[in-house]
Amino acid sequence: MLVRHHLPRRVTCTLLFEVGLPAAALAATAVWTGLPRRLVAASDTPLLVATVVACPLLVQGGFWLCGLYSRRCVYAGQGLPLRLCAAAALILPVLAVLLLAVRPFAGPAWPSLVLSCAGATGVCVTGAWLARWVVLHHFNHGAHYGRILIVGDRNCLPLVVEEVRRTHGDSLEMVGMLGCDDCPGACRSADLPLLGGLGSLAEVVRRHRVNTVVMSLRHDEPAAFLGTLVACRLAGVEIIDSGDFYESICHKLLLERRDSLNSLAWGPHRVSPWQWRAKALGDKVLAGTLLTLLAVPCAVVAAAIALAGDGPVTYRQQRVGRGGRPFTMLKFRTMSIDAEARSGPAWARPADPRVTPVGRWLRRTRFDEVPQLVNILRGEMAFVGPRPERPAFVADLAEAIPAYPYRHLVKPGLTGWAQVNFGYGVGVAGAREKLRYDLYYLKNMSPLLDLAIVAATLRAVVAGQGVR
Repeated sequence: MLVRHHLPRRVTCTLLFEVGLPAAALAATAVWTGLPRRLVAASDTPLLVATVVACPLLVQGGFWLCGLYSRRCVYAGQGLPLRLCAAAALILPVLAVLLLAVRPFAGPAWPSLVLSCAGATGVCVTGAWLARWVVLHHFNHGAHYGRILIVGDRNCLPLVVEEVRRTHGDSLEMVGMLGCDDCPGACRSADLPLLGGLGSLAEVVRRHRVNTVVMSLRHDEPAAFLGTLVACRLAGVEIIDSGDFYESICHKLLLERRDSLNSLAWGPHRVSPWQWRAKALGDKVLAGTLLTLLAVPCAVVAAAIALAGDGPVTYRQQRVGRGGRPFTMLKFRTMSIDAEARSGPAWARPADPRVTPVGRWLRRTRFDEVPQLVNILRGEMAFVGPRPERPAFVADLAEAIPAYPYRHLVKPGLTGWAQVNFGYGVGVAGAREKLRYDLYYLKNMSPLLDLAIVAATLRAVVAGQGVR
């Protein structure tokens, strides 16, 4: 579960491969400057240990902040050159400052030290590029999933194919599909070659060296060639349902498949009553701690909102919580006080003209959500869960998306799986996409997944990836 859902295997391999790069590069820099010898001579072992530990963590932290360990970057290489350049620009000055702090022990003049830092950063970035190539080369030859054959032509097939190509690029090769008499239409919509009928499964698997067979059939159809499927599995070919494949690859649920929705009832983790109580207690302790630590920044933000114009500092809005019960959610005010006087309730969206200058900064850093820590203390919200929606939208969404009320089975969250993977969505289409992620969270919710969501949220906050 850890590898295939919360931390995919290729991301794990890439991370482990790159862990040694900063240590090697920085060790070479330290030896060249004579830093270890001088620190040992000065009997400053704590400073030596702190430097050796801090520098590699700094490099990996820079890679993480720049999104180099996101699934889309690792699997499909999306934005890799730009992300590496951003990581270098982030790491170099901080690394230089860190090593200059120990310059009294380092020996060389600061230009040489900064030059060595630039060299170490270049080695790390080049090594990261090499790591991506090595891992990609390995995974394209006999690794998990590998060459994929689609068997069947259910109406959700084009969506599955499109999502896999969008998130994984060419790292997963779809060799084609087998189907029934009416299959050519499905082939054209999914842009896949038709390799034959269902009876030719064994021959196609052998001829095209298929690693994974994705079943997109009705439940009664595989019985006709069950023996062939079992023989393929025993020969090392993975057999997986298209709904499970979609969930494993895209980390969201396939709403178009009723059996995918049914799987919510037998998720991989049983959540016991004591876990709910522990989660609620942990949320309240953390919320109280954060409110104490953020008291001064909150006071500064409140003053900025008050000075920017008339109106209250906080904004109270009705939202739908657990069990469909409404509650009053708190936020720092980011819009003018008459923003919805004419239009009525409207979806939040990027470049919203109703947002004030101060509000735009608050939204970008997501600091406008901090007052919801009070909602967590009240027990109305949790740190992690589906984001609460407004009552004006819930009724329409429940009518357009029958599975929508399932998200109200748990407390709404300050952040959630949909927020770190999709962000803001407008209208029914955006709500449907967010629901895919929310239901994935309901099925797979665990402390580990909560930690992954919190870490991704912190990265979004530091990088300013809130709505513009």
